[in-house]
Parts: sequence; structure tokens; C-alpha cells
Amino acid sequence: MSASLPAWVPSHCPDTATDHGERVLHAPGEPAWVDCGDDALELRVLELLRHSGRLVAELRTRGAATCLPDCRGLELFVRRGSVTIDGERLGPGTYMRFPPESERVPSLVLDADTLLALSAGHILHSDTETRIIDTRADDEWLTGPVEGVEILPLHGHGTGNIMLVRWLATAAFHPNLDPAGEEVFVLAGELHDSAGTYGTDGWVRNPVPAWQSWAGTPGTLIWYKSGHFPSDVSSASDSSHSA
Repeated sequence: MSASLPAWVPSHCPDTATDHGERVLHAPGEPAWVDCGDDALELRVLELLRHSGRLVAELRTRGAATCLPDCRGLELFVRRGSVTIDGERLGPGTYMRFPPESERVPSLVLDADTLLALSAGHILHSDTETRIIDTRADDEWLTGPVEGVEILPLHGHGTGNIMLVRWLATAAFHPNLDPAGEEVFVLAGELHDSAGTYGTDGWVRNPVPAWQSWAGTPGTLIWYKSGHFPSDVSSASDSSHSA
């Protein structure tokens, strides 16, 4: 995976959530937003491992439009506002994924009040597929694992799978996951498990999913990832399960 972080990640931000064998929870509103050194950009860091170039965060513009000049290796979801790429303006609900080995250098122009959820360092170098998906198209959604839940697959490569999950009714289900665990970002509504409730902007990283059940109510929407953790986490998890 890519070992370089975007230039707009502040050098003073410390590594955080570095142990993928531990459960990590960031409630809405935490951690605090930090200035990116650009008057127009702020970052909310959820996971940061500089040595491996891994980042999970939210990025927002602050009162002015700005440009992200090189988005190779990034995965992004437009939560608010809009971005422009190659003259095309893309609004809320747009998912984008740019492989690190792309010959094309994708640049995004972010409008003045734009909020993105994003990750870096999660895309394998063998993954060469660019994706831009409008997730608001209802005909793309599929029947989920239980009644009242729908899923929208966004990408899959190797062991990694990324999807949106939305609730049309009150329902709960047990995911069938990679042994290394799962990562969940609450985009709307409230998500529930045996440990608590996670509102909009909440982020949970679960390393051991065997006990996990997720529940939601109508309007709950999550960005769901599994199989994307470092290989040493999967190996350690496999060993613990076979012991």
C-alpha cells in the first residue's frame, strides 16, 4: 500500500489509532478539527499511521474553494457541498476512488462549504480501478442481509470490500466479515451495537467481529469497510482463532 500521505496532512498531527488489534471509537465531535496550514482546509483525524501512509479522516473547506492537487491513493465520499473534477461537478453522495498507480493525476476543486470523508493508504498497488459512483441512484442499491436493510457495493479488490449500508426499517444483523474486523463510519442517523449508540459522524473500528451485531432505524446510513487491514493484523487474528 502507498506509504505517502497527502501534503495537506499537518506535520504536527500525531499518530493515532495505531493498534489495529484494539477497538477504537470516535464519537461525533471528536477528535477536534485541526488547521491544515491552508486557510481553506481543516482535518478531523480518526486514524493516522505515518510510517505506512494510512489515514482515515474528514476534510472540510472553511469559507473558500480550494484544490486538492493530487488525489492518487485516496478514497473519498462527498458528504456536503460539491467537488469538481475534469469540469464535472459532483455533489453529496458521490463516492470516488483513485488508485495510487494511476498514470493520470486526478485533481479536485472543493467548493466553499464542502465536507468529505476519506481514507489514504488503504488501496493496494495492484488495485488499478478508478471509481466515481453517484450513490443517490436508488436503482443501484441491492437487497441487504435482512429485511429493511439495503446495500450498495462500492468496490472490492483482494480481501477488501467497501459498501454503503442503509436502513429502511428498524432491523439488526450480524455481518459476515474478514477475521481482522471492520470499520464503520456513520454518515446519517444512529447505529447501535451491544456496547452503545453511535450518531452521525461516529466512527468505529472493530478488530474482532465475531460477537458483533449492528442495528439501525429508518434513515441510518453507514460507510462500511472490511478486509482492508494490514496483513499482520489478519495473521495475528487467524492465529488467535486457531489457538
